[in-house]
This record gives sequence, structure tokens and C-alpha cells, in this order.
Amino acid sequence: MNLALANVEAALEASAVKEYRLSLENVYAERDRARARFKARGERDPGPVFTTPPCQQRVRRVEAEGLNLLARARRASKEKLQWVIALAALGPGDGTAASQVPPSAARYWDTMDVSKEYTRSSRPWDMSAPILDPLLQTLQDARICGADTKLRRKAEALLFMAVRRCLQAALATEVNRGEAVRESLAIADEAMQLCELEDPGDLQDLCSLAEKEVLRTTLRSLESTCKEFHQAVKDGDIELVKWMLDREKANPSITDPQTGIPPLVMAVKAGDLAMCELLLDRGADVDGRCSTSADLPARGSNRCSATQRTPQAQMAPLPCIGPATAERSASTPGSNCSVTIDGWVSVTDHIGMHWRTGVCFCDKQ
Repeated sequence: MNLALANVEAALEASAVKEYRLSLENVYAERDRARARFKARGERDPGPVFTTPPCQQRVRRVEAEGLNLLARARRASKEKLQWVIALAALGPGDGTAASQVPPSAARYWDTMDVSKEYTRSSRPWDMSAPILDPLLQTLQDARICGADTKLRRKAEALLFMAVRRCLQAALATEVNRGEAVRESLAIADEAMQLCELEDPGDLQDLCSLAEKEVLRTTLRSLESTCKEFHQAVKDGDIELVKWMLDREKANPSITDPQTGIPPLVMAVKAGDLAMCELLLDRGADVDGRCSTSADLPARGSNRCSATQRTPQAQMAPLPCIGPATAERSASTPGSNCSVTIDGWVSVTDHIGMHWRTGVCFCDKQ
């Protein structure tokens, strides 16, 4: 008990609100353990009190000093919340926002939910919005000291708005998307753990999309694939393929070392639509080409995958429509090739784009 009270007194001296509350909880826990020891020895339970007068006096003193500390912390937290809410209402920092910070959030209080800054769509600079760190730090302090609930709700709504834009901007970027999404997802996780008053809305759905994008980036970076993966694709074992991909054991774009055929082409040849959708959802390369001429059919000297982006209304109603002439992507053979398509399959990738994919056989190099 003496050690627990000494920790409380040290926290009060340092004006550390979090350490004070944790140390005071340890004091109460030690009191309850003492009561349990009395009961175990068959003695009378003294109740929720401290047994010795010196201990009671120390506890009363630290509790009184703690109330003063919490009152000061709540006043400071209220001022910080008002400042950060006003700062968030200014919009993206363009080098001049710092000089326009209003003294409080009062002027934005009634119109914040319908303001242009609150309702606008995401922009590329939202990935590194300067308001994120102040909001996170201020809300963490406000949560510890139990600051004004109304202000906390406003600040949490602004934080979710900023995090939502951060994720949307990261998912839309084309430069280092995987790393940007990973960093944004870490911020979103911290925000959802910190906020306890405001509903996150669709932020959890955005986090799910971000987790899938991180997984796709990780899978594409794998340099090797377990040998059972390609056999599972050939066999149409979608559960085993999904298990391997979810545990980052296979790159969905690496060709089969025996045949040189990409997994997506294997699924297309087999007419396995579910397998095609799974591979595309995990980031399989739609322009992947065969890495060897082994195991080619007799009617062609080169084989590759041909992919055609097609509006939904023009898609073939059946997975296979037989031989046909088609426009080829940039990674398929040139215009001087005689190309036929074997096994067109219509699929939709993870961003909602509709594709027709198949295996083409080229009679010329």
C-alpha cells in the first residue's frame, strides 16, 4: 500500500493525469486485496475502507489533490479542443492557414456539419493532412481527463472525417499506393481505438478495402510461391487458393514453373469464373504473359493472356464463346499477328472494372 501511495504522490508532483489515475486505481485494488486476505483468514471484513488512520489520511489528501489536478486538466483540454476544432474548420494547409486560425470554435459550431470543408471530397494532400496529429493528441488528452463530452464528439467527428479522406486519397493514389494505404490504415486504427463517443459510419468499410489493398501489395511483392498453389489453381480448389493468398504464401501473378502459364490464364482456360474473380481480387496481373514456350498447343507458337476492358452491356453472356477476333492489350502480340481467342471469361476486378479475359494463340512471332 505504501508503494502504491508513493506512486500516486509522484504522479501528482509531476502533474501526470494518466499516471495519477492508474496509480490511484492500484491503491483501490490493493485495498480490495487486503479485504480478501481478511476473509481468507476468517476475520471480519472491514468494508471498503482503509484500515489504518495514517493510510486514510494519505488517501484523502491524494484524492483531494487529484480532483484539483483533473479540474485543471479539463480546463486545459477544453481550450485545446476548441482550438483544434477551429483549426480543422479552416481547410487544407496551404501555407497561409496558420495566420487565419480563429481564437475559438464558436463561429463554426452551428454550421460545421454543412460547411464546404466538412463535406468536400478527398484530395491528394489529405494523406498528410496537418490536422490529424493535433486531433489525435488532443482527443487522447481529453479522454484521459474526461473532458467536455460535447466538444469531444465534435472533435471525434472531425477526426473521422479527416481519416476517411486520408484513406480515400491513399486508395486513389498511383504512387507508392501500398505504403500510403498502410500508413493511412494505421492512423485509422488509432483513431477508432481512441474515439468512443462518435459513430465511425462507413470508416470500417473503408478500412476493409484498405486491408485488401495492403494484402494485394504484399502478395505482388512476393518473389516466390509455394509449389502447391499452381496445382490448387489447376484443380479449381478455391478454398485452398484463398487460404494460401490470405496467409501471404503465394503471388497470384507468378507463372507456373513447369508450364510457364500464369494462374489467371489457368483459371480462364478452365472456365473457372470464381477462381478468376478471386485471383483478380487478390491483385493478379491481368496482363501477365507466359514465361516459356513449353506445353504449347499444336496450332500456335506463342501463347499469352489477352484482356479486353468491355462495358457491361457488351459482355458475352456465356463464359466461353469460342474462337473470335479481339483487340489486344499492349502486352499481347503486335497487330501483325493472327490471333484467336479461346475461352473468353467476363469478370469484375476489385475496383468494379469489368473485363473480358482469355487465352490467345499467335501464329506469328
